[in-house]
Amino acid sequence: MYEEIGALSLLANCLNDQGDRISLLAVLKGMLFTVSDNALFHYKMQGFPISYTYLPNREEVFEQSLPVYMALEKIAEYARIIRQLPALSALIHIVEDLGLIPFAAVRSTGRARAGTLIKLLHVLQKDSMAVTCWPELCSYLLKMVEEARLECGDLFAGQQNAVRIMNLHKAKGLEAPVVFLACPCGESDHDASEHIDRSDIPARGYFSIIRRKGYQEEVIAHPPGWIELAERERLYMNAEKERLLYVAATRAKQLMIISRYPDRPAIDPWSSFESGLHEGMELFDATIAPVIPSLYDVVHDQKVDEAEIREWRSKLAEPTYRTASVTELAKSGTAQPPRPLKGRGMAFGSTVHRCIELLGSIATPGQLELQIQFIAEEEGMEESLIPDVKTMMEDVVNHPLWKRALRAKRKIHELPLRTIRTDITIEGATAKTLFLKGVIDFLFEEEDGWVVIDFKTDVYEDGQQQAFVDFYRPQVTAYVEELERAFGLKVKETGLYFLHGNEYVQL
Repeated sequence: MYEEIGALSLLANCLNDQGDRISLLAVLKGMLFTVSDNALFHYKMQGFPISYTYLPNREEVFEQSLPVYMALEKIAEYARIIRQLPALSALIHIVEDLGLIPFAAVRSTGRARAGTLIKLLHVLQKDSMAVTCWPELCSYLLKMVEEARLECGDLFAGQQNAVRIMNLHKAKGLEAPVVFLACPCGESDHDASEHIDRSDIPARGYFSIIRRKGYQEEVIAHPPGWIELAERERLYMNAEKERLLYVAATRAKQLMIISRYPDRPAIDPWSSFESGLHEGMELFDATIAPVIPSLYDVVHDQKVDEAEIREWRSKLAEPTYRTASVTELAKSGTAQPPRPLKGRGMAFGSTVHRCIELLGSIATPGQLELQIQFIAEEEGMEESLIPDVKTMMEDVVNHPLWKRALRAKRKIHELPLRTIRTDITIEGATAKTLFLKGVIDFLFEEEDGWVVIDFKTDVYEDGQQQAFVDFYRPQVTAYVEELERAFGLKVKETGLYFLHGNEYVQL
């Protein structure tokens, strides 16, 4: 079962049960809305419940939380629609609004994905309860996904040359230029085990009770007058066979090819056509002449061949591209500054950066204090370092740079960068294509340009700060070059904020 149908059934279940928080969370994080954990965290930290039955004012929602709000707003709109429209009409509206069919069509095996979605809507249309009742439609969808019983469809079904295989019941109403009546076996003649009297209203049914012993059947009980009733049913069954044979005989527009089993006509379902086939031409089995490969008599020099293979393998082994971070590129070939024997680890740096980002959306460090413990546990930081994080957050808030940023026109935390460079030398080797990535810690816009800040948690002794400034300067310069080249931003100031000493160094 394709992912789109599973996501649609999950959304249907979420709309069917407003209190199902697990389904709602799965829908938010799933392929339909792709809400990040970070956005959910910020939305929850603002005190808003993750529910589409209650939505705050949009003006109250911070930028980091906005994806959650927009997804919940859309789900609330769908909840109103399923109360206003019949179930299937509401589902079709939701599928169209989400753009699910074109989205499926452009993915891998898109014809089958989109075609199966359309086929799903056709299948639901045949169920009268699912068409009108949303709980029934939801139940039908979930059952279909669990049992994976929906056959694959095609977006262009019937519009291309194809061989369609079906029984006579499915062939009713269809035509084709060429029709094959295949499988000339399996026909059987057996006594009726039931009879439906359709001559009166309501119809009345008669059934015999049969016990099977191996390949034999033993009648245990039957209603009075069963022999006459069984004969009536046999007449009806034979008439139904004739109706199906009529369907078989009238499907072809130009040519009909009938498979035969002349040695055993009793099991051949097409034996009734015998009288009309005398003038038909029998098709003979085609014979395919075997292809004789031509002799390969070219003489090769083994040493030359081996040398060519080595050269070929050597070329294939050369990387066609490389990935690197801006930090790697900037530090390439730069001497490391002196560092203490025991640092505070990468987990400490990650915790501090996440707390600073969160600080941008929370009024005071006091409100952040409740979250530091949670972030530290997530990053795997030692609990003994939490007081250091709290102290750094207080220093940041009271620093003139932070107060200056609060007055800025725009502020951006943790801005990811992705770009491509060509013919770049890194670690002594030249990369023809370099996929460059990085994250700018903090930047804010003032009237005359942007200010780019990189936060550092390095520990250093007196007199060592300049070594760290020289070491990190190429990294910040690379960020500025990319901002100006890719986004056309005017950067007026750059700096390093050393959290260990609460010092801001302008570059």
